[in-house]
Amino acid sequence: MLPSLVGRAFRRRQCDGELARARSATAVSLGILLCAMPASIAAQQPPRAGANGVPVPALQTFVAPVYPAVALLDQPLWVVKAEAIIRADGRVESVRIADPQVQVISPPTAGRKPPDPADNEVNRSVLDAVKQWVFMLPMVNGAVASVVVPITVRFEVFSAPEKSFFTATLPVAEMPSDFSMVYTQGFCTLDTRAGLFKVAAIGSTPAESRRLVLRGDELDSIYQEMRRVQLFEYPQAIYASYERGPSSQRDATWAITSDGLLVVMRLENSGPMVRQSSALHRFEVRQNGTVSTVTWEDTYSGASITRELEGIRAVINVVKRILERHQELRDIEAVAAECRPQFRDNQ
Repeated sequence: MLPSLVGRAFRRRQCDGELARARSATAVSLGILLCAMPASIAAQQPPRAGANGVPVPALQTFVAPVYPAVALLDQPLWVVKAEAIIRADGRVESVRIADPQVQVISPPTAGRKPPDPADNEVNRSVLDAVKQWVFMLPMVNGAVASVVVPITVRFEVFSAPEKSFFTATLPVAEMPSDFSMVYTQGFCTLDTRAGLFKVAAIGSTPAESRRLVLRGDELDSIYQEMRRVQLFEYPQAIYASYERGPSSQRDATWAITSDGLLVVMRLENSGPMVRQSSALHRFEVRQNGTVSTVTWEDTYSGASITRELEGIRAVINVVKRILERHQELRDIEAVAAECRPQFRDNQ
């Protein structure tokens, strides 16, 4: 109690001194407000998405950054890190460049001085684009709230050869005896627990199902691939999108993972800006008495830019290769094109 009283008395004397030195009515009013404010009240930064269990909100409206053609004459790769405060309604309240330093893959063009990273068209392009983004409602502890979203934007001249995110060789592990999964893509669901392949009703076409029991070696192939890509460590919701644009806009790829939002702008195409239709994938996996769920909304079919993108695609490819071998699915006419196994002509 005594330290608290002494602290308040000291602060009172400090405020009295500040008010005595004020030279105008405005300064006096400001001093009164500052001194009356409890010391514990201060501007607080919203929680950071991707940390302490706060999810990164999905991106609802994406505007591609303008491709900085002049800057790319100086160096072929620019990497800009930014942070955006997203309001509770999903709109961007403010955005700042957190790390304007660029990563140089090759030396700048001879005779040309690299632009100042603190103020150049690259940073301005990122700021202008992010201000126009709209996110799904951000959630903190189950309630709608403002968050800080970390953003990384890469500007590249051409696509470099992609290296796999998974280079380590895992030791062999026995598949758990209770391993099973429910995999849903679009209208189709593979349920290895029930031994069924189901197709939801599509328009006037009724729902259908077929008995489909995977062999032990087939299940083991899926399980080992999930281990290889560390699927069980992924966040519950993953998003990825792609827009193919003309030379003035370039290709834009973005993905949301547990770490934040990654945008890659590449000079690859000369066609019109086209956004691919979205595909929804969902894995619900049971192993060793626990259930893991990963949902992935993907509109991008190009090179992988994140570990999650590469990993989930790898697992899906294994599942589809297994489904291609099963004759039981060949007569399901209602299967939507986006989830139909791609049977080979010579089978």
